Amino acid sequence: MTYPALALREAPLSEDALSQYPDASEQLVLGAVRTWFRPHCDAVRQGQHWRDVLADAGLAVAGIDCFELMMHALLHASHRPLDMRCRCASDIASDEASLLQTLAYLQSTDSSAATELLNQWLPCASVGHTLKIMRWFAMDLLNAGIVVRSRSRRVAYMH
Repeated sequence: MTYPALALREAPLSEDALSQYPDASEQLVLGAVRTWFRPHCDAVRQGQHWRDVLADAGLAVAGIDCFELMMHALLHASHRPLDMRCRCASDIASDEASLLQTLAYLQSTDSSAATELLNQWLPCASVGHTLKIMRWFAMDLLNAGIVVRSRSRRVAYMH
């Protein structure tokens, strides 16, 4: 017996069995971030440089340079070590999820949500500068056809 009303309704992300796994766009961003933080892990990309990860995805040189600015801004703005995983990891760290969500908000032009998230993550004095750089990178991703969706993500926390 089928129930047409149930068959037609879309499952919210919390019911999506695959919501805990990064999609292709998220994997790209995570791959670049993780390669930037831990360039010597060869288990996944066999020595590939973070610039190659982004260039292979179609980002222009300006977008690649903007990514580097964003990573330096995040690294220097944080009042604690950033929780970022190795390229070998299958789970998403809390800071990685915050980065993805911020980019998703910026791509959908929800600057207030992005600002609120960054205010929870970074010291207030660094939010404006970091937000501006992240906005540039989010737009560079869009220009390359890479869309980061705003969605719930299961995260593993740093111990």
